[in-house]
Amino acid sequence: MTVTTSFSPQQKPPGVSQTVYESAGTGVDTATLVWMIQSKNERSFNILYDKYCDALYGILMKFVRRTDVADDLLQDVFCEDMETYWCV
Repeated sequence: MTVTTSFSPQQKPPGVSQTVYESAGTGVDTATLVWMIQSKNERSFNILYDKYCDALYGILMKFVRRTDVADDLLQDVFCEDMETYWCV
Protein backbone atom coordinates (compact mmCIF):
# COMPACT_ATOMS: atom_id res chain seq x y z
CA MET A 1 0.00 0.00 0.00
CA THR A 2 1.43 3.35 -1.01
CA VAL A 3 0.47 6.48 0.86
CA THR A 4 0.66 9.69 -1.12
CA THR A 5 1.14 12.92 0.76
CA SER A 6 1.46 16.49 -0.35
CA PHE A 7 4.58 17.08 1.73
CA SER A 8 8.02 15.54 1.82
CA PRO A 9 9.40 13.69 4.85
CA GLN A 10 11.94 16.47 5.34
CA GLN A 11 9.32 19.09 6.15
CA LYS A 12 6.51 19.16 8.66
CA PRO A 13 3.02 18.81 7.15
CA PRO A 14 0.95 21.98 7.07
CA GLY A 15 -0.56 22.91 10.42
CA VAL A 16 1.75 20.75 12.54
CA SER A 17 3.62 22.71 15.15
CA GLN A 18 7.14 21.82 16.29
CA THR A 19 5.71 20.90 19.70
CA VAL A 20 3.29 18.40 18.15
CA TYR A 21 6.12 16.98 16.07
CA GLU A 22 8.43 16.52 19.06
CA SER A 23 5.94 15.36 21.69
CA ALA A 24 3.11 13.83 19.72
CA GLY A 25 0.86 11.36 21.50
CA THR A 26 -1.89 9.05 20.39
CA GLY A 27 -4.03 12.05 19.45
CA VAL A 28 -1.94 12.52 16.31
CA ASP A 29 -4.02 12.45 13.14
CA THR A 30 -3.26 9.84 10.51
CA ALA A 31 -1.63 12.21 7.99
CA THR A 32 0.77 13.52 10.63
CA LEU A 33 1.55 9.99 11.80
CA VAL A 34 2.31 8.88 8.22
CA TRP A 35 4.60 11.87 7.83
CA MET A 36 6.35 11.08 11.12
CA ILE A 37 6.94 7.48 10.02
CA GLN A 38 8.24 8.59 6.63
CA SER A 39 10.64 11.01 8.30
CA LYS A 40 11.75 8.22 10.68
CA ASN A 41 10.74 10.11 13.78
CA GLU A 42 11.83 8.10 16.82
CA ARG A 43 8.40 8.24 18.49
CA SER A 44 6.33 7.40 15.42
CA PHE A 45 6.17 3.64 15.95
CA ASN A 46 5.33 4.04 19.62
CA ILE A 47 2.45 6.29 18.59
CA LEU A 48 1.40 3.86 15.83
CA TYR A 49 1.40 0.98 18.31
CA ASP A 50 -0.49 2.92 20.99
CA LYS A 51 -3.07 4.10 18.47
CA TYR A 52 -3.87 0.79 16.76
CA CYS A 53 -2.73 -2.03 19.08
CA ASP A 54 -6.00 -2.62 20.94
CA ALA A 55 -8.19 -2.54 17.84
CA LEU A 56 -5.88 -4.84 15.90
CA TYR A 57 -5.60 -7.24 18.84
CA GLY A 58 -9.39 -7.42 19.07
CA ILE A 59 -9.65 -8.27 15.38
CA LEU A 60 -6.94 -10.92 15.67
CA MET A 61 -8.67 -12.52 18.66
CA LYS A 62 -11.92 -12.79 16.68
CA PHE A 63 -10.09 -14.80 14.02
CA VAL A 64 -7.69 -16.96 15.99
CA ARG A 65 -9.37 -17.13 19.45
CA ARG A 66 -6.05 -17.87 21.16
CA THR A 67 -4.15 -15.20 23.07
CA ASP A 68 -0.73 -16.71 22.36
CA VAL A 69 -1.34 -16.72 18.61
CA ALA A 70 -2.88 -13.23 18.64
CA ASP A 71 0.14 -11.94 20.60
CA ASP A 72 2.55 -13.44 18.07
CA LEU A 73 0.61 -12.08 15.09
CA LEU A 74 0.40 -8.61 16.62
CA GLN A 75 4.14 -8.60 17.19
CA ASP A 76 4.75 -9.81 13.63
CA VAL A 77 2.62 -7.00 12.18
CA PHE A 78 4.42 -4.25 14.05
CA CYS A 79 7.89 -5.73 13.59
CA GLU A 80 7.31 -6.08 9.84
CA ASP A 81 6.13 -2.46 9.62
CA MET A 82 9.14 -1.26 11.57
CA GLU A 83 11.58 -3.23 9.40
CA THR A 84 9.89 -1.98 6.22
CA TYR A 85 10.24 1.71 7.08
CA TRP A 86 13.38 1.82 9.20
CA CYS A 87 15.65 -0.65 7.43
CA VAL A 88 15.29 0.75 3.93
